Amino acid sequence: MKKICALCFLLLVFACKKDKEETLPLSAEKDILSFVFTVSNTAYSGTISGTTITVQLPTDTDVTTLTPTISISKGATVTPNSGVAQDFSKEVSYTVTAENKSTKTYKVLVTLQQKPEPQQPPFSKVFVEDKTEDKQGGSTLSISINASIVVDKEKIKVELVNQYEETTVYELEVKSFSSIGELKSQLPSSYKNGLYFLKVTIGEQTQRSYLFYLNNSIPTFYFVSNLSKEDANGDEFNRTLVVPNELFPAQIFVNKKDFPNYKFYLRKNGQDYEIQYTSVWWDKTVLFKMPEKAKFSPVGGKDFQFVMKHQGEEYVFPFLNQSKESIEVLIAQPPVINSVSKTSLKKGEKLVVKGKHFLYNMNYKENWQTVLKLKERYTPDVTILNVEDNNDKIATFIIPDSDNVFEDYPYEITIINDIGQESAPFNQEINIEERVPTSTPLSVIKAVVVKKDVPLYKTVDITFNRMIRDASIKAFVFPKLTNSIILYGYRSKMASSITLSDDQYNYLVNELPKGYVLIKENDKEYKAEFSLEKGN
Repeated sequence: MKKICALCFLLLVFACKKDKEETLPLSAEKDILSFVFTVSNTAYSGTISGTTITVQLPTDTDVTTLTPTISISKGATVTPNSGVAQDFSKEVSYTVTAENKSTKTYKVLVTLQQKPEPQQPPFSKVFVEDKTEDKQGGSTLSISINASIVVDKEKIKVELVNQYEETTVYELEVKSFSSIGELKSQLPSSYKNGLYFLKVTIGEQTQRSYLFYLNNSIPTFYFVSNLSKEDANGDEFNRTLVVPNELFPAQIFVNKKDFPNYKFYLRKNGQDYEIQYTSVWWDKTVLFKMPEKAKFSPVGGKDFQFVMKHQGEEYVFPFLNQSKESIEVLIAQPPVINSVSKTSLKKGEKLVVKGKHFLYNMNYKENWQTVLKLKERYTPDVTILNVEDNNDKIATFIIPDSDNVFEDYPYEITIINDIGQESAPFNQEINIEERVPTSTPLSVIKAVVVKKDVPLYKTVDITFNRMIRDASIKAFVFPKLTNSIILYGYRSKMASSITLSDDQYNYLVNELPKGYVLIKENDKEYKAEFSLEKGN
């Protein structure tokens, strides 16, 4: 009996212990594990980030009556319940309650997919109305594109870009746009005159127009245009301009109708020096002429400004070239001869002259090159020799080996530079000798009877193969003439008769007989025969 009672007690103790072990704490889990909408048999799962759930649905979805399927933590409950329709046109909150009665609130945000932009046809060209030059600030500019595009004008971007200053950009207001590609835009209230192009952007497409002029707002000087004048660096930018009289083209934009009423100046230290324009080119380039030296500052430099004056207004600009460098103004000085390589030369030989101010390398100048001027001591005759090679300090000339006449006496020499300034005579004269030896007999190259209709002249003119020098020309002799024709005189390579009588002239011009020149040289007499020609 005692054993039975003890066994029953032990069973009772074990049973109580087991009940105590099976009583667990309540769960605190309260998460939304998934949030799904089904639209047109397609499931759209929300993105859960913390306590925010976002869902993107098709564009045309009615969000006012959407029914979500919600999965939550085990043992938890959710309010509003899963499967109950809600109005998701606004934010909707869901509260999840755990077993232990703790809660977590989620907000649900529903958005719709964006409608795709309609596919626009490509456009490749932008056309601007033909007449733009007289467009005032604020006026309408007509534009067209080579495509029919359906788009709101607010989605079109039109930019007006300065060709010479691409940082100068005006965004134009689009006033209207038609389905056939006709666009109306408005120019800014004021703009810098100049050469422009348009950039039109529609969606991902951007195209630019051809260049066009706008000249009816703010007068503008941009730069002195590039020329084919190379500097020491091989660059073709104008870096210097010469006073006096160098011509230079400049990009200037003013209203063409009012252009004659403008005055143009170069300004230095507050002093204005007027410059004249000589022509206006088709591309609106204006060709100017630098002032005369006597009317200009005696000092050059890189600190000049370009000034335009019109009706009491003035417009001042830096005096720049196309690379935006300041242009140096040079005041030309007459050439100076310091030395010559020889003072006695033969034909064909080189004469090297050294000095300064021989070459200014001007553009659009009148003379174009440096020349050597030879003046005979005893006559007013002058010979000009073109330069073979030169720079500012050295010039090389070649004494012509031709029929040029050079007397056997001294020549005064001067240099005329490429802008027409002449040096003082060099302090030494030069002599030019014949290359042909004096032992070579004289022969006649040409014999001409001058026409009677030449006023005051009826003569026979003889040209020899070399300078006459010490030879003595005794007479011109022709058959059928009783007496030889008396010489008027001779010089260099030529000898002429005195004025012929009418009978002598008529005989010679009608028959053109052969004749000879009677010559005495080195105590010997000889004949140089010739055939007579009519003069021009």
